Amino acid sequence: MKIKSIFFILFILFFLFTFSFGDSLNIRFIGRYDTPGLALGIYVSNSYGYVADGDSGLRVINVSNPTMPQEVGFYNTPGFACDVYLSSSYLYVADRVGLSILDVSDPRNPREISYYRTPGWAFGVYVSFPFAYVADGEAGLRIIDVSNPTMPQEVGFYNTPGYAYDVYVSDSYTYVADGNSGLRVINVSNPTMPQEVGFYNTPGYAYGVYVSDSYTYVANGNAGLQIYQFYGHPSITETKKEIKTLSSKVKNTYDLTGKIVKENKLKKGIYFTTTEKGIKKILILK
Repeated sequence: MKIKSIFFILFILFFLFTFSFGDSLNIRFIGRYDTPGLALGIYVSNSYGYVADGDSGLRVINVSNPTMPQEVGFYNTPGFACDVYLSSSYLYVADRVGLSILDVSDPRNPREISYYRTPGWAFGVYVSFPFAYVADGEAGLRIIDVSNPTMPQEVGFYNTPGYAYDVYVSDSYTYVADGNSGLRVINVSNPTMPQEVGFYNTPGYAYGVYVSDSYTYVANGNAGLQIYQFYGHPSITETKKEIKTLSSKVKNTYDLTGKIVKENKLKKGIYFTTTEKGIKKILILK
């Protein structure tokens, strides 16, 4: 009888573990709101969740009580809402056929104030005022001046080699998840003449991108999460002045071809220096 009791207890514990914890680990479900469309993107600010809901456009959800989220407003955008970004009181929607700009100063009554049709399929958007950066499918990266939200105007673009799905802006660089062409890094210090300064052909299909400090995180389809480091990021960049401070310790400086370069001949580019502590990689942007 005692053995049966032990087996019974073990069975109960197995049952509880399997069915109570099998679908989660250290995460507890809080609440949900079933939008009418296909929820693809979200931005949360001041107790409101702004949801890009596919062919149901924008849905505004009050999440002040996370256990009971409630829709308080919506706007049926003309396209297919894929992504959203909030800046000030304006919401920017990557709407497949273009960029929709909505006034959400009253979240319960969002209203469209302008629409810019992009040449491709707008899947992702990031706003670093006064510019909106749009991942525009086969049309690559589009840079739109939104200093006057009622009159958006394209000021520059860069045709990435793949299919631009997502975009993130950090300092003077735009990071693009470019489908089967992986991660592309675009210098947008001059928005009218963006230039590619780095890329990595990721092993999967790049769908999403996020940057934190000097690390770039890529949602890479079947290859899962990939993490990269762009050497041009300010947090890991050395300048000519900093090289001079190391000059007493530097034995030689080489360019990418392996040729020794004198300190006074250094131009924009990537170099390697040899010191007593080993080899150091240097990137000069100016």
